[in-house]
Amino acid sequence: MAESWSFVVQPHSSIPTMNFPGSNPVEENHIKRRAKRRLESPLPPGQRRAANQRERKRMRGINEAFISLKHRIPLLDSEINLSKAKTLKLTITYINFLKELINRQILQDSVSQDVNQNIK
Repeated sequence: MAESWSFVVQPHSSIPTMNFPGSNPVEENHIKRRAKRRLESPLPPGQRRAANQRERKRMRGINEAFISLKHRIPLLDSEINLSKAKTLKLTITYINFLKELINRQILQDSVSQDVNQNIK
């Protein structure tokens, strides 16, 4: 039977511990139970609702920006549903492609200008 090893960072600690099969299952269960507990907000309910509303508005704005960005990336298949990460990667690739086009055009214009000056 293959053994499974993992590294775990304990809550409130930046030092990872190494877990392997048979290593203190009581502690592992404690960590799992502790993670399931609901954290109480330090804000009163009215402020918490307002903060949640601001966060939803912020996320809506980010999602709208991603939708807008997706429409500006030229794709062969417009039916592809892109993740945010894939959208950003394709955007970076597209921007680099456009920069290369501009650099080539500048170089070509420079060479053409030099040739025209040498002809005169």
